[in-house]
Amino acid sequence: MQRRDLGWWVRILGVAAVLAGAEGTVLWLWQVQEVEQRNTPVELRRVPENDMGIDFQHPTEDGLYPLIQLSNGKRVVEKGQPVLMNKGGMRAK
Repeated sequence: MQRRDLGWWVRILGVAAVLAGAEGTVLWLWQVQEVEQRNTPVELRRVPENDMGIDFQHPTEDGLYPLIQLSNGKRVVEKGQPVLMNKGGMRAK
């Protein structure tokens, strides 16, 4: 009888380990998806004017600054190209 109980506990622990591994995988995939969504730029026409800001923390080599959507931190693009601003807040051409 004791041996039979041991087998039952081994099965329970095996199932628990599989479930824990599956949960860890789901959480990891969720984090990866969240990072990808955060890094995906947003098209200029979709961003309200009051939700735009200049990212002064990440200047380009030219001394220009990317335009970002303030609500989510995503970079703003127009026709696939980043929208860049100068220090004075004017759009660079």
